[in-house]
Amino acid sequence: MKHWLSYLGPIRLKTVDSSLHNDLHIALDSGKKVLHSGNVNYSYGPLQQILEEGLRRILTNSSPKSILLLGMAAGSVIQSLREKFYVSAPITAVEIDPLMVEIAQTEFQIGRFPNVFIHINSAENYVGQSIQPFDLIIVDVFYHQTIPTTCLETSFFDSLLKRCNPGGTILFNTFRETLSAQHRKSMIDFFQNNHTKLTILENVGSTNDLFLIQL
Repeated sequence: MKHWLSYLGPIRLKTVDSSLHNDLHIALDSGKKVLHSGNVNYSYGPLQQILEEGLRRILTNSSPKSILLLGMAAGSVIQSLREKFYVSAPITAVEIDPLMVEIAQTEFQIGRFPNVFIHINSAENYVGQSIQPFDLIIVDVFYHQTIPTTCLETSFFDSLLKRCNPGGTILFNTFRETLSAQHRKSMIDFFQNNHTKLTILENVGSTNDLFLIQL
């Protein structure tokens, strides 16, 4: 019965107490188990579909041998990479909230996927300190619908370029309503001025813009 009722609206299954995310809960939404924070989808819902649109564009013409995921949440991007796009490359996943990692493991069985290495850290700290390069970097860092300002600074963009291999791609997810015109211009100017090929997929899912940055 819950399965069918969930097509009329999300049914909350379990609320979890996180000091970093308000009203974090697992729900049944349109017949599918998802992770929400308030009314915002964090994993296994519309956000997963939005990121898959960007991944489809990238993976049609490339086969990355190493992947960095900044903002793992409950791991729906990992599921997409492994089960929809059949990418077997090692995935380094970075998540700031330890509870998210626990949810990914216990509620969504992220451990079933091989070659996934999880780090509990902030995105900006990880890329600023790491020396490992990657062929594909996915940036999906949000508190509700807002990207932390530390991930909209040119120092963060510069760290992304340093961590991305020549010929690699950065997929940067943004929310249209909360990304200011100033930050959007700063992103465009920075990547265009650093000799990358920038493509913006606008209005994906009617809510998001995906920045595809190719080195």
